[in-house]
Amino acid sequence: MKIRFIEGLSLRHKAFVVMAICVSLIAGLIATAAYQMHIMRDSAQSAYEGSVKGLYQAERLRQGIGAARMGTVALLHEKRAEKREERISRIGSQVESVSELINNMHMQDHKTIEAGSLERLERLEELWLRLKETRDSVVIPAVRAGETDRAAESVFGVQEARYNELIGYAEAIETEKKARIGGSRRFIDEAYKRGILIFAGMTLSGAAFAIIVIYSIAGEITRRFG
Repeated sequence: MKIRFIEGLSLRHKAFVVMAICVSLIAGLIATAAYQMHIMRDSAQSAYEGSVKGLYQAERLRQGIGAARMGTVALLHEKRAEKREERISRIGSQVESVSELINNMHMQDHKTIEAGSLERLERLEELWLRLKETRDSVVIPAVRAGETDRAAESVFGVQEARYNELIGYAEAIETEKKARIGGSRRFIDEAYKRGILIFAGMTLSGAAFAIIVIYSIAGEITRRFG
């Protein structure tokens, strides 16, 4: 088998060409493998960190909704005006934290989340706004006016139904985030396999080319000195 581009070279020059080609192939394989592994590492790290952050936010969301609910129920049993206002202030802080968290999740997930999951998050946001509005316009004013029975009717009526639905959505979102972490791990495995396959393919191609070149030179040596 002949390689046309080195046919006119002397034997010494052909040996140099073969050496240069082999060195270039090795350098190219190392550079390609390093670049592929770099891309794989960055992609895998980004996907995994995003999934972990999403799960952490989902856990905080569920816990925040529960804390605001427990604070509202406890408010019904607070008799002292000073303590009642402290509890109302604390509930307000919890509510704002949950609202901010929902808003952040909504902005982040809008770019990557599936349509069904986005609808779930939007429904949760809608329910939360209704819960918040009723708490601010009905429950808290009633408690401050000493109308505990009217406040309790709302808290254990329409508000409880909304809360149960909210928790259902929050738990579904949390489950989805856990599944995403599993997906990130599978992505890492697949990216690693792709890197190995690319490296192996280039290695085989380089080895085959080197064998062809060496075989060609070996044939010429045989013809000259054999």
